[in-house]
Amino acid sequence: MKLREAKLEFPLESFFYSATGKIKSPIRVTKLRYAEHEDRYNRVSQIENKIVVLSNLEDPYQYSFKHLKLKLSFIKKNIEMFRERKEILSMDRDIIESKGGVIYCSETNTTAKCIK
Repeated sequence: MKLREAKLEFPLESFFYSATGKIKSPIRVTKLRYAEHEDRYNRVSQIENKIVVLSNLEDPYQYSFKHLKLKLSFIKKNIEMFRERKEILSMDRDIIESKGGVIYCSETNTTAKCIK
């Protein structure tokens, strides 16, 4: 769900029940916005710091089987980290009401119930 769609479905001054179900009473819509996902951003920065930049040896004929095996394991780990980074960055963002309450939760793919 995009923010524009949420603003059409949940007009200002309407009420809704939170998508997560943690808040039982209806919440008034005053302003909708995207949630800040600090945990996702922190994980992406951790991944970016861990990615190993591989450099070639000065003499390519000095490769040994052990060295190539080690280099291949680094490449495999980097690919896994790039995939995780891409997955985190491609996740939808949650839409929340500015004073509390979740309109759309991307992890569970649930939308709040609007009371007009």
